[in-house]
Amino acid sequence: MAGLGGGIIIKALRDFLNDYDLQTIGVLSAATVLAMATVSLIKLRISNVRIDKENGFIIAIGSILGGVIGKWIFNILVLEMGLDQLIGKIQSSILAILLNVIFIIVIIILMNVYNVIM
Repeated sequence: MAGLGGGIIIKALRDFLNDYDLQTIGVLSAATVLAMATVSLIKLRISNVRIDKENGFIIAIGSILGGVIGKWIFNILVLEMGLDQLIGKIQSSILAILLNVIFIIVIIILMNVYNVIM
């Protein structure tokens, strides 16, 4: 199961509505993802699900490093090069492609599960 809230839907919707700049949208998206992850961890803890702490730590460190490096690259492209409009269009295009690919994969999986032939 993939989370599509903060990173994909909120970011794309806010960018499309053009009511915030890209940096503010990034902060809103990150805050949403953090809140959802925190709630998920609390729910897992309450239901006594065992969490693999070693792999979780590795993923957390990789996520933090990736976020810092990504933010650094984003700032160079937006603040120093002034490419905020271009970056927004690229992000929206990648999002559209990604969502279409996910949609096609889900349709293929459902067709296989229900033995539907096109």
